[in-house]
Amino acid sequence: MVSNKKIANLALIVIVIFGGWLRFQGINWDQGYHLQPDERYISLVLSSVSIPRSLDEYLDPNHSPISPYINNFGAYIYGQLPLTALTYLSRLVGMEGYDKTYLLGRGISAMLDTLSIVLVYKLGKRLWNEKIGVIGAGFYAFSPLAIQYSHFMTMESWVTFFWLLVIWQLLRLFQESPPLRRGRLLSRRQLVMTVIVGVLLGAAMAIKASSVVLIPMVAGWTVIGEWGQLGKSGKFGILGILGKLGIIGAAAILSFRFFQPTIFASASWLDWSLRQDFYQAFNFQRLAIEGKVMFPPQWQWVETARWWFPLKNMVLWGMGPAAGGLAVMGVIGEIREIREIRKGLAFWKKARPLFRLALAVWIAGVFFWQGGKFVKNMRYFLPFFPLYSLFAASVVNGLKRPGLAAARPGLIIISAIWAVMFTNIYRAPTTRVAASEWIYQNIPAGSKIMLEEWDDPLPLAMPGYDSGRYQSEMVQVYAPDDEKKQEQINRWTRDFDWIVLSSPRAKSSIGRLSKEFPLMTRFYRDLDNGNLGFVKAAEFTSFPSLKIACPPVADASGVCRRGNWKLKIDDSSAEESFWVYDHPKVEIYKRAQGLEFRGQGQL
Repeated sequence: MVSNKKIANLALIVIVIFGGWLRFQGINWDQGYHLQPDERYISLVLSSVSIPRSLDEYLDPNHSPISPYINNFGAYIYGQLPLTALTYLSRLVGMEGYDKTYLLGRGISAMLDTLSIVLVYKLGKRLWNEKIGVIGAGFYAFSPLAIQYSHFMTMESWVTFFWLLVIWQLLRLFQESPPLRRGRLLSRRQLVMTVIVGVLLGAAMAIKASSVVLIPMVAGWTVIGEWGQLGKSGKFGILGILGKLGIIGAAAILSFRFFQPTIFASASWLDWSLRQDFYQAFNFQRLAIEGKVMFPPQWQWVETARWWFPLKNMVLWGMGPAAGGLAVMGVIGEIREIREIRKGLAFWKKARPLFRLALAVWIAGVFFWQGGKFVKNMRYFLPFFPLYSLFAASVVNGLKRPGLAAARPGLIIISAIWAVMFTNIYRAPTTRVAASEWIYQNIPAGSKIMLEEWDDPLPLAMPGYDSGRYQSEMVQVYAPDDEKKQEQINRWTRDFDWIVLSSPRAKSSIGRLSKEFPLMTRFYRDLDNGNLGFVKAAEFTSFPSLKIACPPVADASGVCRRGNWKLKIDDSSAEESFWVYDHPKVEIYKRAQGLEFRGQGQL
């Protein structure tokens, strides 16, 4: 008879392999055209930096050749740790350069996120049980947003992995430490494990500054773990808490300074003032998130509901309806356990439930803080997806009634199917590449093509084609809607032969804001209904889909034909960043007759 442990191990192996396959599937999805803008910027930075000759040179922010700031990239606000690692690794494996390093970076993102699946299992096993660990690993393995960012050379997969390392190591600190002899605050093993927590925390902050939100969670777990370990409150309990927090804090600060030396003004470790260019870039990003500065990509967040908008996107698209809905139920259910405190201090002896409660409160707190801001990008919540997955698994594990228990496999299978459907965008031709080929083959040379600012211009420069054969102009669709804009719109509709929308990013943002952009709202509406004298000549889409070949069936004539069943989900209602990089809709309009836009929008 096969033991439950062997079944769990086998299930975990299958999940990790399948999850890894989903993450490495179509890793070169854009065929080398660098269609992810953050990744494109990081590739440029990596092409400009070089390896320091010594440790002293590396630690000197004003002379380190690996610093983006002294290599004319003063707007770099990502972490230095991944940049350093990718610089060394690209040289080691011979994949340096703008057209090679991005593939290495994507591979590392996919590898780290595959390892995160294993850490989800380990964390779930320690906080709940082995079954929840396996189910939680499955839900995370099948999260579309995690799969998507595994295909980008960005910091999200790095942050997720290091957050899990911090939380897992902190849990080990309190679960594996041997009892202390009376009068001792720390054993040697505890000291080493405490330092490791601090080093990992500093490393996480050197990947992305938002990792500072780990600090309250680390503090809360330290209080819970220390009291649970000592069994009572007293001077050693308080000293133990302060001692561990002090060690973690010191290790985190030193680790952060070592992994992120380039953002400081000088090489002296006594001087913690920041470089002016970094501070200005970081402050601009902060103001943008709060909605205090506006530039074209910011318009997508106007009139989006606080909390509901990010929650809807995470549930429907980021995790999928099954896992996302269960995650919300799991977090709320865990927070409700706070009523147990009313039963007395005996609850403090139950360290594991308290760890889970603190985790749920922390998750909810950060969501209400971040989800209430002007910018509510789903990727800001991605490092929490492994924890969401575990809370979703706890709900599934709680389905004890015969009818409900039978639904457990179905819920996981639904998530797996959604993941397979999503990765179809990496198995199909990228829309911008397919549209570029169509343009070269169907639009005559010399044609005047209108393109939109702040979007990837089409056609892409492709081998065997001359991209200079067209008279292309990138127009300022985000300019204020005034009389000058009206004149520009009339010129667009009069002078251009073709209109190419590389994505709906402008149409779906300013095209719905009739108060701020009355002319552009009317422009996009009239473009689609033909009132501008243009007709849609081609459209390229790549939605999450599932195609199943049906067995041959005989028609009325007796001839056997093979049918196909296809399920396609239009995800264009998701937030912009979910579709604009790797599978945007491309629309191409051709002049049909010489009608002008009359500008009937209200200014």
